[in-house]
Amino acid sequence: MHDQAEHTIAPTRSPSDAADRLWDVVVIGAGPAGALAAHEAARAGGSVLLIDKTTFPRPKVCGGCLNPVGLAALETAGLGDLPDRCGARPLHQLSLAAGGSRAKLSVPGG
Repeated sequence: MHDQAEHTIAPTRSPSDAADRLWDVVVIGAGPAGALAAHEAARAGGSVLLIDKTTFPRPKVCGGCLNPVGLAALETAGLGDLPDRCGARPLHQLSLAAGGSRAKLSVPGG
């Protein structure tokens, strides 16, 4: 990878644009793990192609929430403010229902 302090994000909309270029890193899947892997590779100076079959922005993160481990990973990557900037809401309780029964579970720190 290249030695550079800054990185830029340049969306590639056309498959032919992406195919005509040599990439240091190609990440398949732009969910939380793939997006963070692409971010870290770009931050290290690599040219990164991030591929996903879904159009963005998505209405929710994969799985519907970020748990404390996911939030800590964002913090470590310097992206700790990202959930707030994206309008995320803290999740404190989860309600489950099936067959006429209901249960409420506490969800710590997600």
